[in-house]
Amino acid sequence: MNERTFSTLEFDKILSQLKEYAVSDKTKRLINPKMVSTEIGTVRQMIEEVDDASTILRYRNVEMAGISDVKEHVNRAVIGSMLSISDFNDIKNLLFRKQSLNKLFEEFNEDEVDLESIGHYIFNLPDIHHLYKKIVSTVDDATVLDHASENLLRIRKRIHSEEGKIREKLNDLIRGNQQRKLSDGIITMRNNRYVVPVKVEYRSEFNGIVHDMSQSGQTVYMEPMTVVQMTNKIQGLRDDEALEIERILYELSAQTAEVSEELIMIDDHLHHLDMVFAKAKY
Repeated sequence: MNERTFSTLEFDKILSQLKEYAVSDKTKRLINPKMVSTEIGTVRQMIEEVDDASTILRYRNVEMAGISDVKEHVNRAVIGSMLSISDFNDIKNLLFRKQSLNKLFEEFNEDEVDLESIGHYIFNLPDIHHLYKKIVSTVDDATVLDHASENLLRIRKRIHSEEGKIREKLNDLIRGNQQRKLSDGIITMRNNRYVVPVKVEYRSEFNGIVHDMSQSGQTVYMEPMTVVQMTNKIQGLRDDEALEIERILYELSAQTAEVSEELIMIDDHLHHLDMVFAKAKY
């Protein structure tokens, strides 16, 4: 089909509208004039697939959220790179969508609804639910979970305990005979150190280390010497925590690499279904 025909049919507007029904950015990019085929077998297959999708949509809403391109993540895992928490959440969401679509298709299968043209895109996918469960038990949307390893849980408990001791000591300080030297009775953080706001005129009398000063210059934020060693201990534990998190993420990345071919197949099939259902919804 030539450009003049596309222009006459205002095909660009049709494609633009179709993109609104696709979930994945990758699918949206694939919705372009190159998707048009003049090969009769391919056209018939496309029509049959959309017919099957339309059959499902007549009875059920089909949610496709969570489909995103994870191939780059998988390829980095294969070469030994450490994937990020965000990467694992992308993979988790893709596997969750695969499971939910599998359940939906099975329900139609049990009702003897023929989905021959698109059923195989789900039923022929490998089962790697063990990776989904491992990701869920390791990370949430932003952090590595405490129970991702016994060592991480132990380290974080020690950090919490040490932080409690520091706050207790600082609370005693701001309620004691040093109170008159403070501009406010609060405990805050500067450069990952616990500090209290000290009136500038008492700077030389207050036994501590200056980490910051207020814009007015009337307050200095000082770390009392009584908690310096305790904070140093926490910094050491934070370093241990970072190393353990890195070890956990590398281990999970290696487990991802072990099922790289399966993940790429799932990625391909779910993106194809995203395209098919976008057409059916349009």
